[in-house]
Amino acid sequence: MNTYRKAMLVLGDIASLIIGFFAFVAIAFPGKAFAHAARLHALPLFFLGLIWIMVFFIFNFYDLQSSKPNLIFFRNFGIAACVCLAIGFIFFYIVPITHISPKTNLLIFEGISFIIILIWRRLFYLATRSSFHTRFAIVCTDERHQTLVSEIEKNPHLGFFCVGTFHTLKQFQESKPHVDMLIVHKTAMEESDILEKVLASNIDVIDLAEAYEKILYKIPVDFINSHWVIHSIKKQGDVFYRTLSRIISILFAIVVSIATLPISLIIIAAIKIEDGNQIFIRQERVGRNGKIFKLYKFRSMIVMGADGQAETGKAIWSDGKKDPRITRVGAITRRLHVDEIPQMINILKGDLTLVGPRPERPDFVADLEKQIPYYFMRHTITPGFTGWAQIKFRYARSVMDSQEKFEYDLYYTKNRNVFLDIGIILKTVQIIFTH
Repeated sequence: MNTYRKAMLVLGDIASLIIGFFAFVAIAFPGKAFAHAARLHALPLFFLGLIWIMVFFIFNFYDLQSSKPNLIFFRNFGIAACVCLAIGFIFFYIVPITHISPKTNLLIFEGISFIIILIWRRLFYLATRSSFHTRFAIVCTDERHQTLVSEIEKNPHLGFFCVGTFHTLKQFQESKPHVDMLIVHKTAMEESDILEKVLASNIDVIDLAEAYEKILYKIPVDFINSHWVIHSIKKQGDVFYRTLSRIISILFAIVVSIATLPISLIIIAAIKIEDGNQIFIRQERVGRNGKIFKLYKFRSMIVMGADGQAETGKAIWSDGKKDPRITRVGAITRRLHVDEIPQMINILKGDLTLVGPRPERPDFVADLEKQIPYYFMRHTITPGFTGWAQIKFRYARSVMDSQEKFEYDLYYTKNRNVFLDIGIILKTVQIIFTH
């Protein structure tokens, strides 16, 4: 259902651009000039429209959680519209590849198209809110379902509506609620006679762990076991995926290193001017199979404690933006996410790949492996420059935060593929430009 709604959003935006194109031609070139103008503008505006759709991906407009037309959506939509307009002017004026000169026409085309898109998205939200819900019930003998229900209730645009929770399959069958999907915890599966009757109906029956995975895109630690771990590790032997991922990561690192060279030079000068101390820091991190490597960054903290060490020598949790150890230059580089640029060296060396679980410090890992079951699973694949947990949860400041991030890492470990990686990369770019 979620995939269907996302596809509808994309197709609706494309249809809005097509309608906007014909409306623009009809307004700018009425009468007999319409057909000739349509042929002249069709190909360049087609390519421009594809670029705009890509911008929408970057700004996260195809995430159902961002489809609600609130103030945040309109803010991001306005920024995206400005980016699209700038791309249009670059496309037609700075690097002209066509013989047309839209000028006012470009403004007309974008104005009409984006108004239509806003109308379409408003209608889409109203439709999904009222008629696209998947009605479900939960059969669970303990309280493990509460987080799932709570998250769904906070995000009604996900398209799910809970009609009730039951302790046994017998209670569910006796209540006979109208549902499209039944979520069942494994302990309730023991009622095999009733389960057989439920499976014979038209209801989609899934396990509680699978529901977390399909709806919230994470896998709770409580729901995995040794069999799941062994199965997930076996799936990691896809040579084609790992080879393609390595090639893409190397190309990415080379392009980013060259493109950001002016920025890097400015950062180096700023760090030297501020306190004259070291420019780079090298932090120990845990990589694939527990291998320790040095992670490169532009220094963003004062030299004493810049590696995040307390007087005891033990790594301590950073307080993020409010951390008193952060320098003035460091506050800027962190805010713009440019302190991470030197990690292109780690990608080229093979310590990092482009997408994967973010590597942690050895002291943290030693503690987390004692407190979080199967935490070693993070180290069965190469760590990444960005990752699924980073775009879904962002920054961890405690063991509980780290466990939730690990649950997103488990989802990525099980489901990783090229298309998921592309989506994570686009979402990362969106975060950089909007946060």
